Amino acid sequence: MNPMSMLHLSLAALLLLALSLPASAEKPRGYIAVPLEAETSYNKRARDAYAAGTWTVEEAEQSSSFDETRTQRAYERARLAFEEAVSAEPTMYEAHSYLGYVNRKVGRYADALAAYDVALRLKPDYVYAIEYQGEAYLGLGDFKRARFNYLRLYALDQTQAAKLLDAMRAWLASAADASSAEFLVARDWIEAQSLRSP
Repeated sequence: MNPMSMLHLSLAALLLLALSLPASAEKPRGYIAVPLEAETSYNKRARDAYAAGTWTVEEAEQSSSFDETRTQRAYERARLAFEEAVSAEPTMYEAHSYLGYVNRKVGRYADALAAYDVALRLKPDYVYAIEYQGEAYLGLGDFKRARFNYLRLYALDQTQAAKLLDAMRAWLASAADASSAEFLVARDWIEAQSLRSP
């Protein structure tokens, strides 16, 4: 067999191997979990900062089960990247939403809610910000506001609504005072939503 044929066979074998890998294999560099919407035309500095922030969030998510210090540092780097993005493009609602996300992940709920508010002022039906804001409300123990976000999401995007409902279930499981009247009402409401969710 000539060298060119060997090369073609090797490339074909590599392609078959790549196609047989599970879909959950590590995401390629450049993957953005929440991509920018197609109709947006942000400047390069903002787009690059946004991409760097999302990659760093992925790093934080992957390291969270191994090393808390490394995770916190990654979220801090992501926060700086998203701040750079909103500095370059103040109307970049996606970056404001992610800024809320990274602040929420490190327990800075006031900063998170402020960022979600900006994102939702810029794009009122941005489902990611609505869902993340609902999780921030749960982190503060404000079930009524989280429930409102769930109802908004249910009308807009049932996939995101299901994610918030999962967060509500986790919130219930970790509740300190599981016997209060407010907790029992929340539990019954979450159970009822679980029955009607797709």
